[in-house]
Amino acid sequence: MELMGLVLGTRLAAFVKAQLHRPISEEHTWSDSMIALQWVKNRTPQPQFVANRLAEIRRATATTFHHVPTGVNPADSATRGLSPAQLQNYDLWWQGPKWLTSPCATWPKELDFQVDSAEDEEILPDEATTTALVTRREPSPEEPREWSEELLNRCSKWVKALRVMAWARRFANNARRKAEDKARNKGGI
Repeated sequence: MELMGLVLGTRLAAFVKAQLHRPISEEHTWSDSMIALQWVKNRTPQPQFVANRLAEIRRATATTFHHVPTGVNPADSATRGLSPAQLQNYDLWWQGPKWLTSPCATWPKELDFQVDSAEDEEILPDEATTTALVTRREPSPEEPREWSEELLNRCSKWVKALRVMAWARRFANNARRKAEDKARNKGGI
């Protein structure tokens, strides 16, 4: 989820830069996820889905990535139990941390790094791997077969097997109702 937030931020930054038609001197991306930031920073092999997202981030940006501490993360304000009325007058929610308007040298330095453009990284199609295991126990010739197995072997189509089961169930219910002198089911299935 946090990695997808960085991907979304990367795409949004590219869109804004394209719309402004002005040179941008610096670009900064903030995240509260140390794990996602470490994935972007390090080039260790990752699962294909993660590797593709990282390649997209590295290819699209010449940004400085920063970690925003939880205590000053405006996005966390809404999930910390503040009511809408409290959020209405909460400066952190509306304006961000105070230090964000100060020079970059005063910003928290918990994890700051720049990423070299990764034009050499290939984005592979995400693979969906499906594994299915089907087992079937073959009964010995002396062993009696289950009636349901016998039914499925005799019917060539699933719908036909369902119809036969419905008729058998109706027969059993009607036989029981006849013994109890109740109305029986009639008509098609």
